[in-house]
Formats: sequence, C-alpha cells, structure tokens
Amino acid sequence: MSLALVLLHVAAQAGRGGKGSGGTDEEPDWEAEMSIFNQRISRPNQLATLRELEAKTAVGKVLYSRDGLVIVSGLNADAPLGTKVSFLTGTAGVLLWHRSDNLSFCLVLGDPATVVEGTPVECKIKGVLQVVDDVKGPVTRKDFDVFTVPAGDDTFGRVHDHIGRHLPAFDSPQQQQQPQEAAGGKGAAAGSARVAPPVTRPLLNAQVEMKNREQINESLLTGVKGLDILTPLGRGASLLVIGPGGAGKTRLALDAIMAQAAFYGGGSSGAAVAPPGGVVRCVLALAGRPDSEVQAIVSELRSSGALANTAVVTAGESAPLAHQYAAMCAACSIGERVRDEGGHALVVVDDIKPLSDVWEQLLSGLAGLGPALLREGLVKDDKGRDMPVVPPPSAAAAAGAAADGTADAAAAAAAEAADAAAAAAAAAAVPGLPGGDDDNALVEYEGMLVSGAVAQRRGFLSTFFMRAAKMSRANGGGSMSLVPLVPGTCATGVSKRIDMSKYKTLSPEQLAKLEAALRAKQLAEELASAGSGGGELATEVVEEFISIADGQVVLDRRSTAAASPSSSYAVNPKLSITRIGTRAYYKALELLAPQVRLDLAQADDARRFGATASAASGSSIASADLSAAPAAGGAAGMAAAALRADAIAQRLSAALLQTPGEPVALAEQVVTLYAVLRGWTDAVPPPQLAAWLRGALAHVRSVAPAAMQELGRTGILTAAAEKAISDGLRTFTFRP
Repeated sequence: MSLALVLLHVAAQAGRGGKGSGGTDEEPDWEAEMSIFNQRISRPNQLATLRELEAKTAVGKVLYSRDGLVIVSGLNADAPLGTKVSFLTGTAGVLLWHRSDNLSFCLVLGDPATVVEGTPVECKIKGVLQVVDDVKGPVTRKDFDVFTVPAGDDTFGRVHDHIGRHLPAFDSPQQQQQPQEAAGGKGAAAGSARVAPPVTRPLLNAQVEMKNREQINESLLTGVKGLDILTPLGRGASLLVIGPGGAGKTRLALDAIMAQAAFYGGGSSGAAVAPPGGVVRCVLALAGRPDSEVQAIVSELRSSGALANTAVVTAGESAPLAHQYAAMCAACSIGERVRDEGGHALVVVDDIKPLSDVWEQLLSGLAGLGPALLREGLVKDDKGRDMPVVPPPSAAAAAGAAADGTADAAAAAAAEAADAAAAAAAAAAVPGLPGGDDDNALVEYEGMLVSGAVAQRRGFLSTFFMRAAKMSRANGGGSMSLVPLVPGTCATGVSKRIDMSKYKTLSPEQLAKLEAALRAKQLAEELASAGSGGGELATEVVEEFISIADGQVVLDRRSTAAASPSSSYAVNPKLSITRIGTRAYYKALELLAPQVRLDLAQADDARRFGATASAASGSSIASADLSAAPAAGGAAGMAAAALRADAIAQRLSAALLQTPGEPVALAEQVVTLYAVLRGWTDAVPPPQLAAWLRGALAHVRSVAPAAMQELGRTGILTAAAEKAISDGLRTFTFRP
C-alpha cells in the first residue's frame, strides 16, 4: 500500500473511530478517498495554472494615432481606467476610456511620433491576486499597474510638465541655486538617513464613491466679490467660469489663488484674518498657453507670495493635445492628495477646452476606421464575433475589368468598392461609431433616456468633473474644489425662432422633419462660427459642461472703452448660479447676499418691461418705493420706483467691482453689502461709490477693529458686531 493510501486510511480511521473506540470494521471506500485526495492536491496546481494564464496580457494594436491620442484594438477589457500601457517602441501611455469590449482610447504620454498605426501595445500588470469569491470560491484576477504622477508637498512653489516632472526653466534664480547647494551637502549626509519614497497619485483617479462623500456645506472664500456674493464656491464643488475672450477669466482665477495666500498667510498684502474653514492649497493647470504667458503668470504669483502655496502644471501651446489633457488631470491628482490627507485644495484649470477636444478628435478618428478594421477582422459584434466583409456592390464591374486584362483598373475598382462597402458596414455595425444603431438607441443615464453616443460622451466628461469632492469626516473631511475656465458663451434662454408659417401645404410630419433639419443647419452654422472664433467652445458644449458641474459664473465681455483698473471682470448675475444653494455661504453673507441677486433682477425687469418691482417682495428698495408711492400715483409713481430700483442696481454693480490683484476679505465684503443694502450709500452717486467704500472700510476698521476681526474669523454677523459696524458707518464723513 502506498504512503498516500496509508495516510488516507489513518485519517479515515481517525474520523470514524477504531475498534477500541466504538468504530466499525467496514473497509473504507478507497476509490472515494483517493478521489478526494486527488482533488485536494490538484487545487494548488490549478490555481498556479490560472495565475500563469492571468499573467499573460492581451497585446493590442494601434489603429489610429494623432496628437498623442490613440485608438487601440485588443487591450484587456478588464483593465481599469488609468492603467499604464506600454507601446512596443518603449513609449509610456495611459488607458483613457473603454469605447467597447474591443476598442479602447489611450493617451501617449511620451513622444507621440514614436507611436504609429500598427504599433503593438499592452497593459502593464504588477501581479496576479488570489481572492475568495462567495460563489466561485478561490479565483484570481490581474492587479494592473496604474500610471501615477508626483503629488507631494515638493510640487508646490514650482512648475511641472504634464506628468509631474519639474521644469527648472520657470524657477527663480534663488530656486536654481538650491539644487547645487543641496548636492553639496548631500554627500556628507549620504547613508545617514533613508530617503522617503515620493508621494504619488494616479493620473486618472477614480471618482470618490458617494458613501465616502459628504454634503457640501462649507464655503471657500475666493476674495472675488462677484463670485463670493453672487455664486459662492463650496468646498468640494465644481464651478465653471464662463466667458468669451477678454472677459477676464484668467484674471479672476489668479485673484482667487492669490487670495488664499493673503488670507491664510504668505501673501504680500500682509497678515489678514483667516476666514473659517482652514488653509486652502492651490493648483493651477495651464493648457495650451505659450511659455511667455506661463512665465508671466508664474512671476505674478511669485511676486504676490502666492507661488509657495501653488503648484503649477503646464503643457504649452505646441504640446500635443494628449499632453494638454494630461496636465489637467495631473493638477487634479495633486489636489486629490491634499484632499485625501484631510486638507483643502483649489484646482483651477485654464482652460477646459482640451477635455472636449480629446473626445471629438477620438470620435473623428474612430469614424474613419471602418474599411481597415473590416479587412483585418478587428471589428467585433455584440457577441465577440468577427464582422464579415460584405461583398462590394461593384464586384461584377471589377471582375469584368479583370477579364478585359486591365489589371490596374480592376484593382482600383475593387479597392474603391471595398472601401465604400466597408465604410458603410462599419458605420452601420460598429458599436459606438457615429451613425450606428447603438448611437441612436436610447439608454438610461442618470435617470434620463439618452442615446448611446450621448451617454458615452457624458460619462467621459463626468469623469473629470466628478474628481471634485468633499470627503466625509470618517475619511478625513478634506475637499478638492474644481474651477475650470470655459472659453465661450452660454445660452441666454432666447432661441432663434424658425418661421414655419410659410410651409402651409406640408403635413404635420413633414413640418416636424423640416423644422428639425433647419435647426440642425442652424446648429451647424453656429458650431462653424464657434470653431473659428478664437478657440471658443460652441454654446452646446458649454451647456453640456453646465449640466454636469455644480454651478457657473458667467462673465460679460468688457469693451475697451469701459475697461478700467476697477473693472477687470464683470459677473452676469442672471446667468450665474450655483446648485449648492445657500449652504455655500458664510453665515454673514447668507443674510445679505441673496438680496443682491433679487435687487439686480428687479431692476432688470423694470428696465425691460417699464414697470417697477413689487415693494412687497421683501427687496431692500421697498422702503424707498413706499416713501415715493403716496406722493406720486399711477404711472408717475411706477416710473419713480423704477428709477430707484435702477439706482440701487447701479450701486450694487459698482460695489461688486474690484481692483485686479487685490482680494477682498470676508469682513470687508460683509461691510460693503451692509452699507449698500441698508441705505448708507443712497446719497452717493454710483461713479463715486468705489472711493466712498474705500474710505468707509478704512474708517470702520479703525473704529471697530474687534468687530471686524470677529466677523472675519467666525463668518458670523452678531448683533454686537452689527451695531459696531453701523456706528462706524454713521460717523464716517466722505470727502471726495
């Protein structure tokens, strides 16, 4: 008897009990015991085989390569987004999106010239993990290697490229000398201390799950009155800054970044009372900007003292589109590291155009892949089978040409027919290709029924916006706020009317089709004009961003004649909104700021319709209207009230303007609103309001310093602080 059988016999006897312990004399079923033994000893070998099979990655093939964007066929369908990919040429990349089970989008993070059509590519794998599934038992799965970028504290105060590499060309002379000094002292300290591993984060990080998030209820003070008062930014929110060229988007973003250093220390404006909420670290992504502009922005941040609190990531105007988008993602990765450690980060993206350009270019490349894909059998149907090549309609003509001996004509005719048939088949059959059935099929996305193409596009765009998050207290309570700058204009709510009354002989069905065609033509003309409008996005693209983000600040273009040091940007109060609501306000601003929007809206209605707003609506102009109404009746009274409404709107608009590079502290914003809304500025002409406010703020700071410090530190306007501020305004004398 073999040793294995002896061991099985002993185990069986021990399990059943021997003669001396009440067991039986039954002979064990050796075949059954041997079967159990074989199953037990074969399991590790099976798992080892599975691990070996799983470790083998699928080698894909580049089907399209342009501007650092590639379309790949045959990559691992189970690889998560952000997986590091390696091209045969040695160039690194990252998996951007799974278009289908067989087609994937990737970014080339190295030299795009080294990646051409036909280049093999594969996902990088760190290892194979063995996990226990409740149903399947022990199973194995791949542990893919994720592409990461530096995100530690050493990224602040410096400029980096699209994958986090330091760019010494933008350093100050003092910074350029520091590496030499550090190298001189490194030899003496060698071996005395271990070098800590670099802090990194995934370039394409997954969005935070809802269970790990928290409701946004904290404000992030930007120091920009038009933003903090009309459309507050909550910590963890995504807020668009929309405007055409020359509207001041970059200026507003730089003011918000410099405000964080001024409020929390390190700024050149001196020590200020830090608002509640904690220090905010800033990250600035500059995509597609010339090096001269990047240098100017960095120099301004350095001179204001804000660069030490800011990490700058840039991809120049000559950089491939893939690198520009990667720079945006790298900036988010740095902010996410701050958030994950319980801190607060503000990520500004200037601008967001590469996000939509990447998707549009990939879809454009995808639409032209039909013929080659069909001929090589690389297009799969919904069941993973090769798509058959449809015989070309003009095959007979090609055969006839060949029979006549014209080989060149036959080859040309066959190639042309094959390309035409393959292109038609590809457009109709490839999942996700424009014109295919899957694009028109309705699917459920976020509670809406949309086409498959729209769902894919929104899903891709959302992966960037959803990186902004406010973490729950159990996960540290940190936040990352996202402020993308959007070049373009949003819809005003008034669409161009298409006159269909002249088509009286058409049926309702024909009218509907004709109107749809005319609107499509109108949209195409607008897209064409936007495409040639200095890099601005089409209104439809802007509206799509608006539907994803948590709110938007819309800036109006300022004419050259109206431009002045105190009017660098003007916020449109009607189009600027936030979906966070009053939760994003500090308590003191929550009492006053909503009234500003109401007064401005009432004045606009009065100008548009020639009627006054209702005094009973709770507006701050109610007292003025009520005092004028008894003295003037009918139309005269309404006209007088309309003039008063317009006057207070002008004062509010003037109060929201500020000098570039001078962020306004929380206490000063509250006092400004308090003075305008409580009638202290009623006798001040709007052109003189800016000078009046500067003098009044200086006077209140001198006579009520304790109240101002308490207001700035807590964000709450107490009764005692309100009385002190009111007394200060009462004793102020304006001398123009």
